[in-house]
Amino acid sequence: MEDRDGVVELVAQQFVQGSLQVALEQFKYRLNSLGLLKALGNHPDSFRALFVHSIKPPTARDRRDLFKVTYSIPAGNRQCLENDTICHWFNWLAEVQDGECPPLTVAMVLEFATGATVVPPLGFEDTPTIEFLHTARGRLAGQQKKIYPEANTCAVTLRLSRPDQ
Repeated sequence: MEDRDGVVELVAQQFVQGSLQVALEQFKYRLNSLGLLKALGNHPDSFRALFVHSIKPPTARDRRDLFKVTYSIPAGNRQCLENDTICHWFNWLAEVQDGECPPLTVAMVLEFATGATVVPPLGFEDTPTIEFLHTARGRLAGQQKKIYPEANTCAVTLRLSRPDQ
C-alpha cells in the first residue's frame, strides 16, 4: 500500500501507451509508405503547420476574410445600402478588436455568428456568409423593422440589418 500511487501511475501510463501504440505504429507505417516519415524527421519545422494547429486569437481582418457577402442585384439601390452596412460592420469589428466595445471580443462575435470561438483547423463545412435583412413589401409591409443582427449557426449565416430600415 505504500507504493500505491506509483503502481497506479505505472498502470495508467501502460494503459495509455499501450492503446496509443497501435495507432502510432499505423500512422508511422502510412507516412513511411508515402515517403514522408524520413522527410518529417529531417525537417520537422516545415511540417509543423500541417500537423499542429496553433490557436491564435481571431482578428477583425480574419473575420472579414472569413465571410462571403451575399449582395442584392449589382449596381442597384439595395447594393449601395448593403455596401454601407458592410463598411459599418467591418469598422465595428475593428473597434471591438481594439477594445473600444468592452466587454465584447472578436471571439465573442465569431461565436455569435458561427457557434465557434475559433475557426476550426480545416475551416467550416459551409462557407460562412453575410446576408442582409430586408423589410418585406406588400401585405407584410406593416411588420416591425429588424434592427439587430441575426445568426444561423447551422448554416453559418449572419444576417445584418440595413441603415435604411
